[in-house]
Parts: sequence; C-alpha cells; structure tokens
Amino acid sequence: MQMTFDFSRMRNMPTSVWYDEDGLPIEDVQEFIKQRREELIERARSGELSPEQAEKEAADKFYGRLEVKFVSPDTSPVVALWSPEMVAAWIVKKDFNVVLRHSEEFYKGKSLWVSFERTVPAGPGEPPFATRRQKGHDLIVFGQTSLFTPGFDFTGRPFDYSDMRWFKKLREVLIDGTTLKAHGKDIEHGLTKLIKPEEWQFLTFSQDGAGRTILSDEEGHPKFQNITFLSREVRRCFPKHSGMIEERVNLREVRRWKVHIDKEPKGKRRFLYNLLRTEFKDGFPLNFHSDAERLETVKNLMGKNYKYVEPDSFKRFLNGVLKEYCED
Repeated sequence: MQMTFDFSRMRNMPTSVWYDEDGLPIEDVQEFIKQRREELIERARSGELSPEQAEKEAADKFYGRLEVKFVSPDTSPVVALWSPEMVAAWIVKKDFNVVLRHSEEFYKGKSLWVSFERTVPAGPGEPPFATRRQKGHDLIVFGQTSLFTPGFDFTGRPFDYSDMRWFKKLREVLIDGTTLKAHGKDIEHGLTKLIKPEEWQFLTFSQDGAGRTILSDEEGHPKFQNITFLSREVRRCFPKHSGMIEERVNLREVRRWKVHIDKEPKGKRRFLYNLLRTEFKDGFPLNFHSDAERLETVKNLMGKNYKYVEPDSFKRFLNGVLKEYCED
C-alpha cells in the first residue's frame, strides 16, 4: 500500500503548472508524484540512495515526506477494546506501543525506513550463477496486521504470532472465565455475544477468505468474527510482573476496597466511589503505565460528569477517595 500525498500542499508550490523532464506540462499531477515517489523508494531499496537522500529529493521536488514515523503519545491513550492481535502483542512484549501498532487509529498513514541485505545476481562479467549481497532500505508502510502474517512494529522490529504459543496462556484464563472474557459476532446468527468459557476448549484462531482473524471450532467451521477483549482485563491477567494467575492478587496488582468504611460517601465522592467499585470490582488497579494514564482512565469513566479544569485538583480528589475507601 502506497502512502497518499497531501495535495493541499500544492497551493504553496511555486507554480500551478507542473512540467516533466522534457519540459512538457503534466496532466495528471497525482499520478506523476506517485510514480516519482515509487522511483525514489526503489532507488533506496537498490542501495543507490540512502533514506536521507531519498527524503531530501522528495522534499526538494515537493513529492511529500516518504517516512512518517509513529510518535508515542504524551498521555497513554485509552483503548478499551483490544483485538486478538493486540492481545497477542501484549502477552508477548508487554509494551503498549507494540499493542498500538495493531490499532488502525495509530498505524494509519505511518511508515518507516528499514535496512536489509539480500542476495542478488552478480553483474556483467561475473561467472554464471554468481551472486552478491546487496544492502538497501525498504519503506515499510504500516497497515492491517494479522496473527498469521509476520510484520514490523513501529521501531522496525519484526513480530510473528503465528506459532500460537501465547494463545496457550490466554486460553487457560478464558476457560476459567472469572478474570477475562471475550465477545464476538456469531457468524451464523449475526449477533455479538459473550463467548462462553466452555467454548474456549475447542475454539482456535484462524483466517477467513479476506484475511481477517476469526474463531473456528475443532472441525474448522467458522464460529465468531470481530473478536474483542477488554484491555483492562487483559492487562490485569497479564501484568508486566511475572507470576501465576492465582498469585497475582497477592502481588499487589490492585489496591483492595475496604470491607468496612467509617462513613458513607456523599455527593461527588459517592458518585466516583460507586463508579470505581462497579468498574474495578477486585480493587483499584496498580498496574497503570503512568499516573497520566491512571487519571485519563478515570476521567473517561466519568464521561460528562468530569468537570475539573485543573488536572491537579482532580488528582487530589481521586487520591482522597482512594485513601478513604481502599486498604493501605
């Protein structure tokens, strides 16, 4: 998939008429730019140009940037529902940016130069069937990922989840059904529903004809598509620290709610307390990546009821509620 040039930039170009190398006016400027971008990428792939040289030539001739890197957000975004690819990425790497690589919102329009070395036929004058090693750079344009197709993350590191070793860990938790659940669209009836824990004994991930990830039964019959998991449940079951599922509560994954509280909360405190108790039944999570992510998560839970202008005042309010109603 080739990146699309932002043609609104053409308003800032020296002239509204483009000419080719022979001085003839170009009728289809969009196609002309696309071809020239492809030529630059191919010259970098062959080793004729470095990525820096290709980018400079593209900028000098108003062809647009070739590489558009992913930049990690200052505040961890809240992505409530995770796809199977995102879950696999978390279990294998425990890196939130690697998870975001599998979300269209974050990979769309992003690309990266990746170096490589390959074997090619030797040049003229060399013995028949002789080969040589060629160094070059490929422009990886990030697109949709699959459990069954190797790819690259935002840093250029390869990933491949097709061995399904990560699924053995996931299936164990899903069959238990108490800490992690998944929903999917029933292919036969067209309804989205909870996938029952006992069904996970026989379900396996596979691909449909369009390359999308689905769940099939033991006989290979498609059963569910559009499978989603709650991110907070996945991260609760597979935190960054190690340990068996049964041990994780003891490893202080959550700050448990008090069984007995001195006095019932009122007003805004009561609203937030009830909201958090409903959302985090086992206790308030301790495994957020940052304090900013913690605050953003609670803010999104509150929705239209969030009315704080100053983040610091909201942080003090949240900490006060947790101090009052959670165990130390």
